[in-house]
Amino acid sequence: MTLPRNSVEPIRSYSTRNLHNADSAKRRRELSQNFFRKAHDMRVFASQIASPPDTQIVEIGAGSGQITQAIVDLQYSVLALEIDAAWAESLKKLALPRVRVLEIDALNWTPPDKELVLVGNLPFSVGTRILRHVLSFGPQVVQEAVFLLQKEYVAKRVGHWGGNLFNAQWSPWFRFKQGASFPCTAFRPVPRSDATTLIVKTHESISLPWSERVDYQRLWTRIYTTGQSSIGDAASVALGGKAQAIICRSRVSSSKRVKMLERIECEEIYRAWREGESIRAARSSNSTTDSPGSTGRPRRQRRS
Repeated sequence: MTLPRNSVEPIRSYSTRNLHNADSAKRRRELSQNFFRKAHDMRVFASQIASPPDTQIVEIGAGSGQITQAIVDLQYSVLALEIDAAWAESLKKLALPRVRVLEIDALNWTPPDKELVLVGNLPFSVGTRILRHVLSFGPQVVQEAVFLLQKEYVAKRVGHWGGNLFNAQWSPWFRFKQGASFPCTAFRPVPRSDATTLIVKTHESISLPWSERVDYQRLWTRIYTTGQSSIGDAASVALGGKAQAIICRSRVSSSKRVKMLERIECEEIYRAWREGESIRAARSSNSTTDSPGSTGRPRRQRRS
């Protein structure tokens, strides 16, 4: 996305000295508050938002408002979520245009029923929890997410070392892409790790209903936690005697490594498992109907 040349105002130099006391130092450690040092990096990060300007932006952990203004300069409206009361109050006093500040823990925030873009320099310590929370809003709400996270964590999310449980759980609805990277020295205070942007996009074509998310994720949790490398062995441990029929119906090679499965293969295995569960449920229902004492036709009793 190209930065607009005429609409970008200079990013203000936010002084944080009024918050640099013993209490604020403690909050910064507990809440992992590491802020960009240079306006250029703030703009580079914000420019990765690809959605049109009329999309509502929700910034998680707005802090001093540095990224907030960079987003506003791109003509977006922003709902800024900030858990730290001191920073929330400071951000309100800035009175940035098209910005509404909400003092709240992002993990306790419920989104409106509309399309959103979520942005934030996330605390590394709770990055996974926040990402799970955001993805749980569903593809009808989350159109895009642009999060700054630990470099190694982003590499895992984009599959640098193959598949993993987290990605398998969300792959029917979301895809993960790596964006701009920043060295640890780009932040103050300096974190222990470099940071990379994780860009989350909703699939343009979704074939698995969001209403089946819980069942889908439970199945793949069972498969991934077996510790088996091939899908055939993992399914046998997770699903028992029905595993062979499920893999056969899915048309996925039983020798394929679990971490190498593609999104469509994971979905096919899930559908085959669900189909088998439906067949078993129907047989169980018929068996109950035919059993003595049921509302169906009773079996003949033997004469004594």
